[in-house]
Amino acid sequence: RQLNHTHCGTYFTYTGAWEYIESTRDRVRDLERRVRLAKANVEAMCTVMAKWSQAPLFVRKEDKKDCLLNLDDRGAHVKSRYDQVSEDAAKLHQLVAENLEYFQASQHTQDWMNYVEYLDDIVLDGLFNCVHCSLQYLLDNSKTEGDLPALMEAKMELQ
Repeated sequence: RQLNHTHCGTYFTYTGAWEYIESTRDRVRDLERRVRLAKANVEAMCTVMAKWSQAPLFVRKEDKKDCLLNLDDRGAHVKSRYDQVSEDAAKLHQLVAENLEYFQASQHTQDWMNYVEYLDDIVLDGLFNCVHCSLQYLLDNSKTEGDLPALMEAKMELQ
């Protein structure tokens, strides 16, 4: 609005022009700062989610190629990963709330809803990469060609 007023006929020879210029400059600087902080928050969200796909959920015992898949303490592994993702989700919610403040938006506007949808797509990609990491590990370690030892064993008990 302030720039539109200038565009529509303000001349810089009138009294108060310098104050107007300073005010406009300050508003632009503030906007740039808030956009920079919001961008940093989105990058922080991506960094947080990148940790999820750094290691598969289950690996071979002692991470050796000749051992079986370590499922003995799978409950602890699942709980640990779940706790980490839950903790990170709280961080993501905090970053989104900060961006709401930075953009000085209302949660109920269509523009904000579109932005949240954009962020949801980023989170969905992070979750996809997490699942992909574990599935790729299973695929790489269960190929029939090559000389990799068995990844799993089956036991049958007759009663």
